[in-house]
Amino acid sequence: MKSENHKISGKNSAETFSANRANIVEVTSRKVSCDGSNKASSHPLVYLKIDDSNSVICPYCSKIFQYAEVASNNHNSNKH
Repeated sequence: MKSENHKISGKNSAETFSANRANIVEVTSRKVSCDGSNKASSHPLVYLKIDDSNSVICPYCSKIFQYAEVASNNHNSNKH
């Protein structure tokens, strides 16, 4: 069986990867909301929950919400 190279929407894989990276939003909460954030491509407001995979994709606009843990806010522990 021969392997085939499929293009998505006529774009090569580098263009697709670049477009997807632009669609990634780092968040510090496991509960997020999305409304499309663009007047041309807005959609109903949806609430999404980030599970153990640490990311969730909006079912309307395919925006990717990536959970990023924040460092501890205990700044005083390093002061003398």
